[in-house]
This record gives sequence, C-alpha cells and structure tokens, in this order.
Amino acid sequence: MGIIHSSLLGTINGSMGNLVFYQLNGKTVVRQKPGPRKKPASERQLYQQKAFSIGQ
Repeated sequence: MGIIHSSLLGTINGSMGNLVFYQLNGKTVVRQKPGPRKKPASERQLYQQKAFSIGQ
C-alpha cells in the first residue's frame, strides 16, 4: 500500500499497482516491482536458502 506523508506533494512510500516508491538520498524514487525469476535457482542458491531457513 502506498502512503503519502505531509502535504499534497509530500513524500510517497510503498507500492501502488506495479510501482514501488521509496526514498534515496532525500529524493523519491519510483521503480517497477520485480517479476518472477526466469530461470531456476542454482544448487548454491538452494543451499543458501536452506541454510537461512534453518538459521531462522
């Protein structure tokens, strides 16, 4: 959910639709939400995911 802080042209944080708003060095930046991965995770990535889940 996007949030507008202060006045009409204040800061915006969060997401609206497929856009993400965030602050970077005092400026509002807009980017598109990342889509699904196009290729499967490698063995090393799967290992790291498993190790992280065990640590949690």
